[in-house]
Amino acid sequence: MEDEDAVDVEVDILSGMYSPEECEIIREEAMTTCKLHLVPHTASGEFSTFSKLTLSLNLKHATYPNEPPTISFHKVRGLNDSEQKELMELMRIECEELAGDYVCSSLAAIATDYITEHNTPPKCSICLEPINNQEENFITTSNCFHFFHATCLTSWWYRCALSAATGMRAVSTTDVLFERKHLIVLTL
Repeated sequence: MEDEDAVDVEVDILSGMYSPEECEIIREEAMTTCKLHLVPHTASGEFSTFSKLTLSLNLKHATYPNEPPTISFHKVRGLNDSEQKELMELMRIECEELAGDYVCSSLAAIATDYITEHNTPPKCSICLEPINNQEENFITTSNCFHFFHATCLTSWWYRCALSAATGMRAVSTTDVLFERKHLIVLTL
């Protein structure tokens, strides 16, 4: 019973730190999973959130806090594989340093600080040029988290429509140069 109390205390701590939309608690007989939907400290909306992740912490009732939670990441955006490995290593070290103690809030803070540090504007998925987050003429898609310059997406959409209408699939360099010269720039 003492171990279940430790898990309940940890759940109470996380529930006090995060809103119900940010902290999802899944209770099972032998384990409780805390899924924290984390965004950078600096994210004040869709146009300033370039990295995010869901941190999943599995707490075994019989062994927590003597055994650290099992950690996994889901829905990771804006971190490449090596950055995810680095974050996982930072969290593993934290679990070692705080062995036998409550670690979930500390792990959440490490993850949030890390994605805040890596919350840098991405490159356009079409032209591969950096997107300046000071500009508001870029578009993101919620589900896949790709970013586009508005002009690049408009040009791509135009080419797709032209391709569908004419049945021609190839786009020449001349076509692209013509588009850049004559395309009306959309501002969002």
